[in-house]
Amino acid sequence: MSDILKALKAFVGRDLSYVFAGSLIIASFLYLHNRMNLVEFPTAGYFVLAGISYVLSYVIRDTTAMIGLSPIMTKPPGKFMKWVYKRLNGRPWNENISPYHINTQIQINQRLSASNSQLLERIAMLSHLCSTTSPCFFLSGLILGYRAIGQLSLPGNSSFGFDLSLAMFGITISFALSIFAKFQAMTRSEFIYYALSVIPNDMTIVGIGDEPS
Repeated sequence: MSDILKALKAFVGRDLSYVFAGSLIIASFLYLHNRMNLVEFPTAGYFVLAGISYVLSYVIRDTTAMIGLSPIMTKPPGKFMKWVYKRLNGRPWNENISPYHINTQIQINQRLSASNSQLLERIAMLSHLCSTTSPCFFLSGLILGYRAIGQLSLPGNSSFGFDLSLAMFGITISFALSIFAKFQAMTRSEFIYYALSVIPNDMTIVGIGDEPS
């Protein structure tokens, strides 16, 4: 039963995030061309759209990572992210931590208590969710911005303000998710750094929103 729950949690945290992120792009594209009426769309078509959304967001996430635009942590954080980390965690960033500790494939669960292991999984899931949806929100905002600009040439500019607001919202959410994804990656790398070095097995690390035990 526990294996089923773990698989379900992995599906919700990983696969559904791809479907949601990709659906943002598809919905924005349909809205751009005034094709939002999907009431008569066949049921099987929704599953096809879900599959397309999954692949689309997966490709976007990996492409942005390859060209260095992904919020995934691949190099030491800059001054701004160190400031964000200190503000949210209440302690300065440990300069001894490198991207190795976020990208390492070493199994460290045996070095952590059960509560810390669950917290590490939650941090990894949040980081994945934010890094997956961030670039898709940004592209969705660009599509909506393009539609807003196109409304300027139409009489009355009926939906210009609405479209522009949606575009600004999407881009703003994208930057916020990008920052949060990097913060979660920094937190996860800190976990791995201490788990591989100085943290005893029975030590509990307190995360954001958690109370010390």
